[in-house]
Amino acid sequence: MFKKTVCLEGLTDDGDKLRAFECYTDGSVWNGWQIPYMTARQLEILAAATNTIWRVGLLAYYRDCHTDEVQTSEAILCDTVDGPLELYDVGFGLIWDDNF
Repeated sequence: MFKKTVCLEGLTDDGDKLRAFECYTDGSVWNGWQIPYMTARQLEILAAATNTIWRVGLLAYYRDCHTDEVQTSEAILCDTVDGPLELYDVGFGLIWDDNF
């Protein structure tokens, strides 16, 4: 997996600029959108920016604010450009983009 920077639709900084997040990817997409994988630290940064994604132990959680459905993602060991890392698939069917 290689490093990439992505943004999550609707999540902006203090202005109108979309907030960027570092992640890893193998280039896979879902419905044309990026599928980011994050380390626990990257996930904590994301969790601090939103109230719908969080991490407890080896599980990442996402709560759909429209349906209250909760999805989980377990940490998996991945080969990356930085060596083997435990990463979380945080795609969760969300609109992640690298064109911002």
